[in-house]
Amino acid sequence: MDVSVTPPVLTRSSTPHRRWVRTLAAIVLMLAGVVVLSSTPAEAEPPQPQCVDQVATSAEAERIARACAARVEALDERDEYSQVYVEPDGTRTLESAVVPQRIRTGTDSWVPVSTDLAAQPDGRLAPAATTADVTFSGGGTAPLVTLQVDGEDLTLSWPDTLPTPTVQADTAVYASVLPDVDLHVMATATGFKHVLEVKTAQAAAHPDLARVRYILGGDIAPEPLPDGGLRLANSQGRTVGVTPTASMWDSSVDPANGGEVTDGGRGAVTAAAEPPEPSTAAGPGPAAAKAAIDVDVVAGDLEVLPDPAVLNGPETTYPVFIDPAFDNKSTSWAYANNSNNNWDVENQAWVGRNPYDDVLYRSYFRFNIWPVRSKQILSAEVRMRLDHSWSCSPTWVHLFRTAGINNTPRMSWGARPLPTSAYLGAQDANANEAGGCGVIQDDVNVEFGGSAVTNDVQYSVNQQWSGYTVGLCACNPSGQYEWNQDRWKRFYVDQSWLIVNYNSRPGTPTELTTSAVACNGIVGTTSPTLRARYRDSDGSDTLVGTFEWRQVGGGATLVTGPSRPANNFGEVTLNLGAGAEGKTYAWRVRANDSHADSDWSTSCQFTVNASAPPAPGISSTTYPSGPTAHGGPGESGTFTFTAGATDVTTYVYGWSNPPGTTVSVSPGASHTLTLTPPRYGYNALHVYSKDSAGTPSPTSVYSFLVGAPSTPIGHWPMDTINNRGLSNITGSSGDLVAAGDVTWPSDTRLIGESVPFFDSVTESPTNIYGTATANVPELDTAESFSVTAWVRASALTTGNRTAVSQDDSDFSGFYLGIRYLGSPPVPYWSFMMGDSPATGSNHRADSVVPITAADVGKWTHLAAVHDAELGIMRLYVNGELAAETSRAATPWTAVGSLVVGRALWYGAPTDTWRGEVTDLRIWDRVVVPDDLYGTNEDPTAGVPFSNGVLSPPRVGFWDFSGTADCWCDQALDLEYWGRNIYLRGWDAAPPSSAFTTDGQDQDDAAWFDGDSGYATTADPYTPLT
Repeated sequence: MDVSVTPPVLTRSSTPHRRWVRTLAAIVLMLAGVVVLSSTPAEAEPPQPQCVDQVATSAEAERIARACAARVEALDERDEYSQVYVEPDGTRTLESAVVPQRIRTGTDSWVPVSTDLAAQPDGRLAPAATTADVTFSGGGTAPLVTLQVDGEDLTLSWPDTLPTPTVQADTAVYASVLPDVDLHVMATATGFKHVLEVKTAQAAAHPDLARVRYILGGDIAPEPLPDGGLRLANSQGRTVGVTPTASMWDSSVDPANGGEVTDGGRGAVTAAAEPPEPSTAAGPGPAAAKAAIDVDVVAGDLEVLPDPAVLNGPETTYPVFIDPAFDNKSTSWAYANNSNNNWDVENQAWVGRNPYDDVLYRSYFRFNIWPVRSKQILSAEVRMRLDHSWSCSPTWVHLFRTAGINNTPRMSWGARPLPTSAYLGAQDANANEAGGCGVIQDDVNVEFGGSAVTNDVQYSVNQQWSGYTVGLCACNPSGQYEWNQDRWKRFYVDQSWLIVNYNSRPGTPTELTTSAVACNGIVGTTSPTLRARYRDSDGSDTLVGTFEWRQVGGGATLVTGPSRPANNFGEVTLNLGAGAEGKTYAWRVRANDSHADSDWSTSCQFTVNASAPPAPGISSTTYPSGPTAHGGPGESGTFTFTAGATDVTTYVYGWSNPPGTTVSVSPGASHTLTLTPPRYGYNALHVYSKDSAGTPSPTSVYSFLVGAPSTPIGHWPMDTINNRGLSNITGSSGDLVAAGDVTWPSDTRLIGESVPFFDSVTESPTNIYGTATANVPELDTAESFSVTAWVRASALTTGNRTAVSQDDSDFSGFYLGIRYLGSPPVPYWSFMMGDSPATGSNHRADSVVPITAADVGKWTHLAAVHDAELGIMRLYVNGELAAETSRAATPWTAVGSLVVGRALWYGAPTDTWRGEVTDLRIWDRVVVPDDLYGTNEDPTAGVPFSNGVLSPPRVGFWDFSGTADCWCDQALDLEYWGRNIYLRGWDAAPPSSAFTTDGQDQDDAAWFDGDSGYATTADPYTPLT
């Protein structure tokens, strides 16, 4: 019995010079910092591919096939029936079968179909890899076969206890289930079959063989069909299997007995003829006697009625095999015969006139061609393995394309008539194994190919058909010769293939530009570059473009572009000459992969305008050009650009040359914008314009002088020098007022002095976190402002920490400090501003480099800048620009106090600071690098020397003025601390140190002999903390 189932990513312009001299005009001691830069390692070269015959993805298969000059299977294209190979030339080959060739054993794992049996933990036998969930008995009273389909099962049992079977590859043999009768059960790719082997005439006489009974069970039930077959239906009535007409055969080896007799044209059969292949339980030999037999379902059991003439007839040769075959209902092949009877065709494709009973057979095959949809078919062939032919010499078999298979395993004779008008060709072949040719002939391949098959597959692909169905017939295109006995043939169904070599036609080129200008634009050159992306889904292909161009209204010219890897850009440059000025041209492009052309791209037009516009005009009422300084660095002003031609559409401007910021305008329009001069003294604004063709004008330079920088609107030193404490020393802002746990530990920044420490911990209602607040009426967070401070965090604890903020009713206007970001949260320096006074949405400028434990206890300078004119927030860390971000939200004014030590969030204090804060400054303008670093004296630019926010604090200054006349050994310290400096060796003979009038600044100086003379302070002095 044969059963199959349906597989259900601030620079400093100059730095001060140092020189070592023997005469010192002054000694200045400073507190300074160090900045360390990191580098990024270079990326490693990609490894060379390893040559293998299969890889997971099509893209990888393309790369390896080309690199290794060998075909590579793309496993992501594989299924049970089909495989796709990438060839070295970039084409692909589909090999499509009509029966399963492999089984998926996991998410990505495939193994070839293997019907070999192996014992299972429960003692039953199961095939290694098939599409059916089937097991066989290990002996005893358990069912002979259990088949499961979609959670339901069919059991088939022998009426008596089964012996332990002998396993031979795919077959379990249960010996002597009746005297001299063995029961064979075989696994197939899609299910199973079982056969009784009757070994002798005496065995054939056993009464139980007159009507062989099998016990059926499970949820799946057999139902009789009108043609004598059986249908297997599950509990919902769906067909999961079907039987053809059952059959039996003997072991005859006489070709005449099997109806295969050589005629006079082929020579008579001789005694020396090689015997035919023998019959086995797997199927009849070519010379076997064979008969159809009846099956029935009686009282729920399967009954098989052997034909007595074959079972125990006088011409019978034993053993005899009795097989009520089951077959797969949903398959990709079918047969038809002119008697419209089901028949056990032994999973082979029969073609021609069956010598057993003179019935005509045709076979049909449906191949999956969905993988090649929309592809260019380079070649196609149908290949089948011929198992047996009636003739000893080649005879013809013909192939036609037909409509799809409408029923399996058998279609009615008239359902798909042959011949059809889609004739694919003929092949002659022979492979007789009946013994009547004097030799057992080898199996051979029969191949239908050439232009007929290739063109027809291309037609089918163009129709977007998922399947390609062909029919084999002994008849020619005129319907003749089908009755000729010598055309009888049997083909292996599991060795029937459609093999298609195909190519992905290049896609239509896209992204067309002319000298980087979009189509229908104006180009500023008479030598335009035509550029387009060549597209091809076969990523390993190399494409060549053909560019066709013409003056609108004129004739076309073809230009061959460069070879480029698929999905890259190709370009050609034309030389149109001076006569092209003002003219319009059109071009298009197509690509070729050596097999096919793409479609032409859309047409792309351009107009030539190669004349440059005049330089633009620049003016400003805020910062007029001339010898008088205006405004100050960080103070915005308006500047107006005027066009020198009516077709100017773009201005490009900047504070350096060449400029880099672009603004588009209506043709010929002027443009006014707000800019912030970056430095004190001489500034230069560079501007050029471009016309609609993109042709740039000469660059105009607008120079002007910027006045001295404005002082902060508030400056709180926040230290004990001169008892400054929390007082404001600049502008009209109020003093800071401390509250909560604010202490003044000494020696944290300057030896002998103190700065405030803010404790973030609330220990009791009377000992809460430390803060300091001040009224700063000139600070408006809706306008440009800047905040700078030195901070030192004493610990890193989870949670945001705000060093400086400004209150409003619910949220702070800005937050400057530490913010934890990401998952897991990591601390970063951060400047944040809320989007509105009523919501928590915000914009932030966060440092790229996170804060680490190495930063704890280290002084860090933070500068936060809000440029309201440009809508930009900047954060500087230790003088370096750490972040810049656009702020799209409408600026708003926070009306509360300036706060040190916390922030507000939904009306509640939050983000309390733990650590020191000192040297806090607020500006009502943008802080620029000159503010941070200071300026060197530059008389030509009108800039004096000035210290910047980051200039180290001076903790000692001795200018030696008047010392040459005092005949003394010490000089006064002019700084706050008043530490005198003493000469050593001034009283030696000769002296090794002295005061002199030879100072480089025409004042007194100290002199040392460079050997033993030196100067020192009486007090201990350590300049750094």
